[in-house]
Formats: sequence, structure tokens, C-alpha cells
Amino acid sequence: MKILFIHNNYASNTSGEEQAAEALREVLVANGHEVKWFRRFSDVISDSFWKKVQAFFSGMYNPGAVKELKGILDEFQPDIVQVQNLYPFISPGIIRTIKRRRIPLVMRCPNYRLFCPNGLHLDPKGTICEKCLSGTREWNCIAKNCEEDIPKSIGYALRNFLARTVWGVTKTMDAYIVQTAFQRQKFMDNGIPPEKLFIVPGLTPVDYSQDELLIPKYVSFIGRISREKGILEFLEAARLLPKIPFVVAGSIPKSYVHLKSGSPENVTWKGYLSGKELDKAFGESKMVVVPSKWYEGFPNVITRAMKHARPIIASNLGAMSAIIDHGENGLLVEPGDAIGLAKAIRELYDHSEKCKALGAKARIKADTWYTREKVYENVLALYDILLQQKEKKAKKILSVLHYPPPVHGAAMVGQYIMESKLINDSFDLFYINLGTSTSVHEIGQGGWSKIKRFLTILKQTFEHLQRHKPQLVYITLTASGAGFYKDAFIVLLAKWFRKKVVFHFHNKGVSRKQTRWWDHLLYKMVFRKSEVILLSEHLYYDVKKYVPKERVHFCPNGIPPNMKIEHGQRICTGPVRLLFLSNMIESKGVFVLLEACRLLQKKNLQFHCTFIGSQGDIEIDQFHNRIKNLGLDGIVEYAGRKYGIDKEEAYAKSDIFVFPTYYPNETFGLVNLEAMQFSLPIVSTFEGGIPDVVKEGETGFLVEKESPEALAKKLELLIRNPELRMKMGRAGRKRYEEHFTLEAFETRFHNIMEKLI
Repeated sequence: MKILFIHNNYASNTSGEEQAAEALREVLVANGHEVKWFRRFSDVISDSFWKKVQAFFSGMYNPGAVKELKGILDEFQPDIVQVQNLYPFISPGIIRTIKRRRIPLVMRCPNYRLFCPNGLHLDPKGTICEKCLSGTREWNCIAKNCEEDIPKSIGYALRNFLARTVWGVTKTMDAYIVQTAFQRQKFMDNGIPPEKLFIVPGLTPVDYSQDELLIPKYVSFIGRISREKGILEFLEAARLLPKIPFVVAGSIPKSYVHLKSGSPENVTWKGYLSGKELDKAFGESKMVVVPSKWYEGFPNVITRAMKHARPIIASNLGAMSAIIDHGENGLLVEPGDAIGLAKAIRELYDHSEKCKALGAKARIKADTWYTREKVYENVLALYDILLQQKEKKAKKILSVLHYPPPVHGAAMVGQYIMESKLINDSFDLFYINLGTSTSVHEIGQGGWSKIKRFLTILKQTFEHLQRHKPQLVYITLTASGAGFYKDAFIVLLAKWFRKKVVFHFHNKGVSRKQTRWWDHLLYKMVFRKSEVILLSEHLYYDVKKYVPKERVHFCPNGIPPNMKIEHGQRICTGPVRLLFLSNMIESKGVFVLLEACRLLQKKNLQFHCTFIGSQGDIEIDQFHNRIKNLGLDGIVEYAGRKYGIDKEEAYAKSDIFVFPTYYPNETFGLVNLEAMQFSLPIVSTFEGGIPDVVKEGETGFLVEKESPEALAKKLELLIRNPELRMKMGRAGRKRYEEHFTLEAFETRFHNIMEKLI
């Protein structure tokens, strides 16, 4: 993997932020990755007025940095770009350059500059401030003069404003690396989506091999000498403890030189340290003090001390309290409390055994959570996610499909697709509900409300095609009638945008309408260069005139496992229980089954038949009257609609499933799969793709459509033969498990989409 690191160093002297970034680079390189730096250095500003002016403007946009970066991107061709600090000589203007090339972009956030212009959430008085998170945002940096230098405060506020509003640093990143759970929560509070936030602790190389040769005797402050780091409180604690030796190690800015000359005699100033000298300073420390007054991102001084087995006394604030477990591997004191700090120092200094015990536990925690291996594992997982997302974004699919309500076969398959982890993790999918009916009885009906819904669908489709520019448009096309004319508008709109189109048929009827000249003309336009998904090879005849077989893909449906599976031995006592479960539509075979029940009753067979389903074109009163007229009272019942556990209990209590459909648009019959889950033998018809589901004589029987006599004959055979029922039921269950699980459907559908896109 090739990774480009982009960072504006604060100075040539490496700070904790730079050390962590460099350590991460070394780990990546050691594991076979190629890492390149693109960086600038801020210390060239010095006291030069013109350099300060340049920094002011380049922090907002630096055309030179953008130009140089373009050359690096062309030459290096990175897989991932990781940015850190972009001010003042790089600028967030580079973000657009990177995003245009569709390179995954991650920002490592060692502080809070994303929201706070000075990055500290600290006001000039040294107190925590989150005013820049309010409605007035960056203006607060100017109003409070947070940099204690008006031009500087204006510059910081302005560049943050532009970064947020123009360059979109809080929105356009693919991911943000934060370093503690505290920092992650702060970012979430400020509107960064949790799925974009990844915790990767800072990494600092440590050599503690010489620690055993060193005598720990100092109370050490190691790091940047600044007010927010708590240097004043540290020096005050030293004054309160004159007999304890204190050490300060770090660069001394000009504005803090007076602190050295005015510090207590028990304080030794060692200046900036690095490498072995820095490790030696930790080794000679009895404890390390981190009295910061700001939240901190991830103080490397803490983890470095932990790896040297030195206890830490830190402020009970922000990231520090997320790393240090009070009384376990260090002590926490209130920020700004020099007296409390002095007491904690005295407590550990006077109790060497406790000091050693805390240090030992600190090392255990560091060796568990802050190792090179752990950090590499976390960052590589992040990079892999970003690359997968990139691949997914390159596979944009606009899905115009049916999903509930109302509940019917095509809608349920649409819901399965929308809920599929495999499918949605593999493709960047946008969904539009193609349905204009809100209930089963509305299907096939007209009305102004449906026209209004259709116009909304058309508008949504246009907007998605224009905005998201999908590579593929997936449509669950209605095969004929008014539904086809409606869907044809969607198809032609997609073709006008020159999009590849695939139709997934859950109905049929093309062959019935193709002889009419206007339908024939429209079919030719719709099917031209389009791909088609059919549920069964038995359905190819329906589109054969318009679609060559090489553009046809077969994808049988599948259904999810039940919440309550009972498919074992059934008790063969009492009346045999027949079940019909579908919408109460005449062409689903409702009256055919009633007539077959009358024939079975005449033979004095012991059975009970239950009808379950939503009202369709059959009125419930009409159904009850038919039962009464046929003399089937007490033998046949209508149990209404059932879903979830109630529906599954109905399957579980039944012995035979009956589905004598001759519905013109029937293609597959998901209810047959549900029955197979419960080891029910099935009696159905040679309609659509049902012969691919129900194997004649093996998992059930297929009979002539609209023939009560043929249906009654097969039902009689099963009613009289419990062993045959059980045998066919077991075969059906096995066939479901091998071919018709939801997982099998998702895999088939996924593979077809991969092939098409």
C-alpha cells in the first residue's frame, strides 16, 4: 500500500505530534508499505514580518502547495492520503485536489483545531472554552483575542472559517483519526458522524534498556513549555517542595525565558531533548508530571513515561483522564491546582514502593494498548475500510424497486435487498420506492393520489441520476399494463442519461401484450441494450422476443430463516390441516381450493382448511358466503392476516400447504419457500417459475390450473398417506436449505450486480 503523509511541522525540532506521525510511518514501512512525506516547516517564519504576512494568506489557500501536491500525486499515485496539520504553509485548499482524484482521505487529529482556531479549547485566561462551537463560531476567537495578538487571532479565525465553509474539513474527510474515547465524543458532539471516527492512539518509540542502570530521583516536566501545559503550576509545586529535585525538559520560547531565571533553586532546566537523551531523562525520573490545563489530544509524554514504568501525575481533564486510571497507574489532580499537585508529588515521592507499583502497572497498560503492533493493526483496519469504501463508491447503483407496504412477493424481495449487508457493503446503493399502491386492494386501481406518487418517483429518479451519477440503474419493472407504462417513463429517463439498465422481473405478461403495436414499440425501446434478471428459466419465454439469452440472468428468490422453526416429526392424529396463505385474490386459486375441499368432504375425509391473507378482489363476506353455500362450515375458516410469529405458527401447525394459483403475474411464489422451511409438502400449479421450486413427486405435486378435480386428487393422496407427507416435507426442507436461503439469494444477486457493473 502507498500512503502519502501531509503535515506542516510546527518547528524543525520534532514535537510530540511529529514524533507520533514519524513513528507511525516507520511501523508502516517496516510492514512493507511505502510512505512518502509532503511537508512544510513553520519555524521559517521566525520574526520576519513578510513571512508572517505570507503565513496569514497561505493558511487560507496556498497555490504553490497545491501545485506541488499535484505533481506528487501524479508521480507517487498513493492509495491513501493522511493529513495532519495544514497550517500555515499547506492550507486546506489541498483537500479538493485530493478528493477530485477519489483518493481516500483521512485526517489525524492530535488536537481540536478542527473546531477551535487555536486548537486548545482554551481562552486567554487559561480556562476551558468551547465558544467556537456555538452559533457565532470563529468570531469568538477574535472577540476574545484568543492568541493575545489581534492580527493573529483574526488570521486563525478566518482560516478556520474558510476551512469549514469553503474547504469542508469537517465534512469532506473520509475518516478522522482521534486518539482517545474522550476526543471521539467531543468530535461527535460537534457533528462528526461516529462512523467516520476511529481511535488510533499516538505512537512514540521508546528505549528503556538503560533504565535499570539509572537512579530515578527527579520529578519531571517533559514537553512544550507553555501556559496551557501547566508549567506555572509545576514551578509553583516546586516552590512548595524545596527539598525535592525537579527537572524541566523542553524548548523554551522567548516569551517564557524569564521563567528559567526566576525558577526555584531545586529546578534544573535541561532544554530540548531527543533520542537517547530524552529516554535518559525519563529513566532518571521518579515520576512524570503532566499538569495540562487543556483537553490534550494524546500526550505522548504520558505513554512514554508509562513504557519507562514511571507513574504519571496528570490533570483530571480530557484525554489525560482517559489514559490514566487514578490510583492504578498514576494520580489525577484538578487542573490549575498547584497545591493539590504538590500534595500528589509528595505522596509518591515519600512512598517509593507505591511509586514503583504504579509505574509497573503503567507499563502493563502501555504494553497492552499502546504497542506498535496494536497501533498498526488499528490503522491498517482503517485504511482497509477506506479502500473498501472507495471500491464501493465506484459501484453506484440506483435501485428503483418495490418494498412494503403493501406486502407482496416483489416488495419482500426489495426489503431483503435493502437489508442485505453483503449487497449494501459491496455497492453504493440509492433506493427509491417504485410502488404507488399503499395496500393490496389498491394494486391495479387508478386515482389522483397514485399519479401524485408517480410524479414524486419520477422527480426523485431525475435528481438521483443527475446528482449521484450511478453506473447502473436497477428497476423491478412491471411486465405489462398500466404499471409497465408508468415504469417505462423511469426506464427512458435512465436511458436518456445514458445509464446501463437492468430489469428484475417479479411478474410476467410481456408475451401476452407484445402483439399490440404500441406495446411492441415500447417494449423494443425499453429492452434495447438492457439486461434482465428472471427468477426461473421457465420464465424466459416471456421476454424471448426482445432479449437474447446472453443478456438474461437467473436469480431464484430466497427467504430468511424463521424466528420459530418447527420442521420435525408431526403428530398424525386428528383432521389433516391444510393451509392456504396468500392475498385473497381469486386468481390465486381461492375458489378452486374451496371447490376441491367440497370434493374432499364428499369422500368423508377428515381435514381442516385455513385461509390466511390480506383482502384482495375477494370480499371477506363473499368468501364466508361461498363457504356456507358449499357446506364447508366448520371445515374451512378464514383467519385474517398474519405476520411474524403468528404466520410461522400457522405453518408449524399445518400438514399440507396448498397454493393453486393461476394468477397471470405469478412468477415464483415465496409462500412455497416458506412452506418448505416448515417441512410441508406442497400442492401447487404449473404456473411461472413454480416448477423450479416445487419438484413434482419429490417435494410435492403440481396440478393443472383451475382444476378442482386435479387438486382434490393430489390432496386426497396426501391426506390418506402420512408417510408420504413426511417424506415430501423433509425433501422440501432439504431443497430449501440447498437452494433457497436468503444467503444463497444474496450471493446470486451480488454476483450478477458485480458482473453488470
